[in-house]
Amino acid sequence: MDRVAELTREQTLLERYSHDEGDAAPVLPQAIVFPRTTTDDAALMQVASRHSIPVTPRGAGTNRVGAAVPSSGGIVMAMERFPARLDIDEASARAHVGPNTITKALHDAAESCGLFYGPDPSSSAECQLGGNIACDAAGPRAFKYGSTRHWVLGLEVVTADGEVLQLGAGTSKGVTGYDLKSLVTGSEGTLAIVCGATLRLVPAAREVATLLVSLRSEQALAQAILALQKARVH
Repeated sequence: MDRVAELTREQTLLERYSHDEGDAAPVLPQAIVFPRTTTDDAALMQVASRHSIPVTPRGAGTNRVGAAVPSSGGIVMAMERFPARLDIDEASARAHVGPNTITKALHDAAESCGLFYGPDPSSSAECQLGGNIACDAAGPRAFKYGSTRHWVLGLEVVTADGEVLQLGAGTSKGVTGYDLKSLVTGSEGTLAIVCGATLRLVPAAREVATLLVSLRSEQALAQAILALQKARVH
């Protein structure tokens, strides 16, 4: 009876990590691994590469693009057990975060220091920043502030063969060399696995107001948006 219960739990766990919140058909992985450090990630990828085992990195699984679905089977690398990391450097307006840091936690921490982080995906109360970076998450504020890639200064990543790389400058200005951090951002885990990030912050707005405006046509709406942009009202 205990063995039946154990198998049931295993099956339930595999099913939990077989899909994301999108419409892609679930695929059961053969195993789930919960790394706790970058070194763990690198060791797993070295073994997987040596034996040609597919690996699907996964954050909170809130995305709707199928990136967390293990379509080739193999191993799901669930990043949720990394040590919590969320450090705000007020002087340089940067945040140092782990892959499993919740996006809303960063919003709240930055705002408590008078700073601001732009990307606001609809699942910000649950989604993790490693997944945001992998999928280049955006949200409604992307119209003004851009998507996640515009806020990434530096990344710590693990490649498919288990090599650990530091990408980007981690500073507000870093213009030499190839922009590999931007190449990884949005690659949905196909190029490297995000294990840590340095993100840009900006001063928070002094005032925020909400307007309800009625317009007669879609054309008038477009003209109103352009007029607001020209007037620097955002």
